[in-house]
Amino acid sequence: MDPNGLKTGGLLLPTIERRCTSPPSVIVIGGGISGVAAARALSNSSFKVTVLESRDRIGGRIHTDNSFGCPIDMGASWLHGVCNENPLAPLISYLGLRLYRTSDDNSVLYDHDLESYALFDKDGNQVPKETVDKVGETFERILEETVKVRDEQEHDMPLLQAISIVFERHPHLKLEGLDDQVLQWCVCRLEAWFAADADEISLKNWDQERVLTGGHGLMVNGYYPVIEALAQGLDIRLNQRVTEITRQHNGVKVTTEDGTSYLADACIISVPLGVLKANVIKFEPELPQWKSSAIADLGVGTENKIAMHFDRVFWPNVEVLGMVGPTPKACGYFLNLHKATGNPVLVYMAAGRFAQEVEKLSDKEAVGLVVSHLKKMLPDATEPVKLIYFELVSMKVVHVADAFAFGVVCCRRSTWCRDGAPTPTPWGPTRATWSRSRPTCARGSPPPSRTCTSPARRPVPSTRGPCTAPTRRASPLPRNAGSGSWR
Repeated sequence: MDPNGLKTGGLLLPTIERRCTSPPSVIVIGGGISGVAAARALSNSSFKVTVLESRDRIGGRIHTDNSFGCPIDMGASWLHGVCNENPLAPLISYLGLRLYRTSDDNSVLYDHDLESYALFDKDGNQVPKETVDKVGETFERILEETVKVRDEQEHDMPLLQAISIVFERHPHLKLEGLDDQVLQWCVCRLEAWFAADADEISLKNWDQERVLTGGHGLMVNGYYPVIEALAQGLDIRLNQRVTEITRQHNGVKVTTEDGTSYLADACIISVPLGVLKANVIKFEPELPQWKSSAIADLGVGTENKIAMHFDRVFWPNVEVLGMVGPTPKACGYFLNLHKATGNPVLVYMAAGRFAQEVEKLSDKEAVGLVVSHLKKMLPDATEPVKLIYFELVSMKVVHVADAFAFGVVCCRRSTWCRDGAPTPTPWGPTRATWSRSRPTCARGSPPPSRTCTSPARRPVPSTRGPCTAPTRRASPLPRNAGSGSWR
């Protein structure tokens, strides 16, 4: 029996026989989901592993806040693909964590959480569901036509430019009035998936993600128990910002900001893409050109979350509240956590250039802007009693400068593979962008040398609405737990 439910999800490497008398040592740089998963796999295969994390916590973009008296995910929130093929599903099942499924199979991008929604215009009038459904079908047709444009083009172009070409060829697909505002909201939702504007997203790469079955499940109790279970027993050093990685004849030396040096046989780089793009870590020798080019060719999206706790519920009993507008930037949406958790909480999510503009505001100004949007939609809205503002992805703070990597215009599909491929040095990368088929999701963070597609032995719940994963059979503590430390 696997006491953790980890092996069934591909999160454990098989034990291998070694000729050496002492176990190989590995330093993992970055304590997000990919770094901790890699460390967990190596540790359970008898490697000596040390994790260096720059922040005062582990998890990276997995950040569950409890200041409201209930868990609120200010980072990753969904299990994308509630099915056995998802490597995180078995662990979530064994931990007995509750999921609230917000959509069924084959849903992605703008409609991934829109089976229960209410859209409003700036005057507080609710958009008829029939209108939203009709425009949604038109948007799907537009995206299908962009594929034809892509097949005809030798060179890449922005997705927004391809949409303009579709409108020129098929004028009947161009909408007006309220229908056009709903269409702009659909574009807003698509942009939110990449945390980037449509004029930055690559036409050739925007739809490369492979969609798993089972729909999408909201983590009712937050994502932190997942990262906590993976991290138990590991040697994790917090507040250790790495500044230099040097290759030596017998391994690698990692130096941190405070001058501390760590020696190991090899290291795994699991820092955000934005950190690599900012060149805050010096490599000696330098990274090979093909690796540097891959880092440069990928884009980093921006997304921020503002969670608001109210003294009462004044909004419709739907999962998503949205505001339509004349442009994607003028649109917006709130996730209603009351429907899934019973807590009177709305979470506003800003992405792309709009999120960058929000970052320039003070917290008070940002919250005021969001509340004004809410009151336009719902004139009876009250002021929130508690607030959480979290920069999920921000280029302002080096150690959080990434959560969503996306293919910019002229970025080739092979770039994802080159970005995640090991280098002929004692270090190699593993991040949430490791897998080209699932580049921006937590499930795209497999341990080294695994594809993370092993089917689970226990089914994951896939019923609509509130659901509870099967009760765990044993403690989630990993093998040899108890000897690790976080400091």
